Amino acid sequence: MTEAARITARIALLTFLVSSMLAAGLSLRPRAILAPLRDVRLVLAAIALNFVVAPVFAVLLTLVIPLERPHAIGLLLLGGAAGAPFLPKLAESAGGDVGFAVALMILLTVGTTFFMPLVLPLLIPGLQAGPWSIARPLVVFILTPLAIGMLLQSLVPVFCAAYQPALAKLGNISALVLIALLVVLHF
Repeated sequence: MTEAARITARIALLTFLVSSMLAAGLSLRPRAILAPLRDVRLVLAAIALNFVVAPVFAVLLTLVIPLERPHAIGLLLLGGAAGAPFLPKLAESAGGDVGFAVALMILLTVGTTFFMPLVLPLLIPGLQAGPWSIARPLVVFILTPLAIGMLLQSLVPVFCAAYQPALAKLGNISALVLIALLVVLHF
């Protein structure tokens, strides 16, 4: 039962990532993503919060709260991993600017690819993380479906209008399945 639930959770996670990124791409044009990145102040604030404040806060928490090594490592990994793929889905659900959320996610995902291999070995002795081992899942499951969706949006917008809602719904359903399975697996 537990192994089946873990496999199903992995499938739900991959389905969520690919379907929600593809749906976001099907609804966006490149200018909707590039426009928010022109705001230098916003970009610098996002970089500072995600690659300075969050990691420092994670380090401070590990110093203040006595955690077992695996938990401390997990907290440091979370503190250094910016660019959550659920950000566009949250923006969509809240009626926010999905283009801005996708732009921020891309910026932070690319930043994470460079940040984690450089900084985390300093924080976690013995940790070795190559840029490609970090970038590969980000490129395959986040950036590629997003790029394919945006390419389709520019080539066949009628197709996109027809299939984007179904992919968005699939992303929502798989996210709910994933959350339910994670609760079951950890309690």
